[in-house]
Amino acid sequence: DECTLLGLFPRDCMPHTIEEKNSWNTYFEKLKKKLEKEKTRWTYDPGAVLSSALIMDRGYGPELWTTNVGDSAVLLLQDGKAIKLTEDASLSVDRFREGVKRRGGVVTDEGSRDLRVKGPFSSPNFARSLGDLTVPGLSSRGDVQKILIHPPSTLIVGSDGLFETRSCFQIGRKCRKLLKRQMKQQEQQEEQMHIAAKLDQYAYSWGSPDNISCIVAQILET
Repeated sequence: DECTLLGLFPRDCMPHTIEEKNSWNTYFEKLKKKLEKEKTRWTYDPGAVLSSALIMDRGYGPELWTTNVGDSAVLLLQDGKAIKLTEDASLSVDRFREGVKRRGGVVTDEGSRDLRVKGPFSSPNFARSLGDLTVPGLSSRGDVQKILIHPPSTLIVGSDGLFETRSCFQIGRKCRKLLKRQMKQQEQQEEQMHIAAKLDQYAYSWGSPDNISCIVAQILET
């Protein structure tokens, strides 16, 4: 689960620069090796997905670097648009499904409504994850993307429990409304709401059957 994985997170391996995309993929490979060493302590087969975002300014404008392993997501609200910066490692996508098969995994819909990677303890419905070490064919490599941003912008990082309930446009519109309400509360010196917590509540009210993790960050002009 996420807590177990965070406890094993090798911060000493974390890249200090992102000059190349391979920096983060090397990091995930080191993380997977560390997880394999710790596997004998576990009584079950844990796994987790991960989305991360990093802002860097190297003199020609702020860059937003995103990494995604699995089916969580990063959403950028900018210029009135909601831009999804990550792609789910869904088994319905040919390149992800074929990647599992190429690495020796078995993709099946047996006993499930959707495609899954067959494993002895768990059968994930995505092609990439951290953990799930006994499931053949899964990869821990992250998809790395870079985009130039121009603040003010808003960043939403969340699990599939949030993004499977509504479209990115609808989530972005709801977040903007919450931000406007928060600004009004600030002007009136009222207690401010936690926007990420409110999005969690909305996702549950929209019928999310999954666990929900959400971070909302405003990128302000400097």
